[in-house]
Amino acid sequence: MSPSLQNSCLKILRGNHALKLYSLAHDQALAEWKKVAEAYPKDRVLLLDMGRLEYLSGRYEAALQWIDRVLAIDPEDLGGLYNRMLTLGALGRDKELAEARKLYEYHKDDEDAMAVTALFKQRHPAANNEAQAIHVHRLWPVDPKSNSSKPETSFYDRLSVETKPLPKAAGSLR
Repeated sequence: MSPSLQNSCLKILRGNHALKLYSLAHDQALAEWKKVAEAYPKDRVLLLDMGRLEYLSGRYEAALQWIDRVLAIDPEDLGGLYNRMLTLGALGRDKELAEARKLYEYHKDDEDAMAVTALFKQRHPAANNEAQAIHVHRLWPVDPKSNSSKPETSFYDRLSVETKPLPKAAGSLR
């Protein structure tokens, strides 16, 4: 056997060994996650991760079962809809894939919404604060001696009431 052919065969054997180890790690992780899933059967993140792991291991039918459990809990779960679409494609189920794609497209985030709402949020900081996934509300103590539980107007409150002029953009929306 020539040295280059021997080297190629060695690389293939190493690759197959790495693939077996990779698959073994997936199987061990899945075994541990199944124990957790028994305790938390409605944990969508865990179930989706298990489905994704099955998908990456090439076990598409098993992946579809985990993903369908996610969608039984929350039919609008974007990760579940997307991974179901991928899995159906891998299985070659074209009719179901078309339906899954429609559902995913319907529920996915509207990428244009950010551009449309950006100017409004720039002019209304309170609305922008509410639009954030994690946001802070100012709290104030209620003075039992006072008849009013409302504090004096703060800078933040004034900002949310006042409007700011729109920035001049090169390409106007009009």
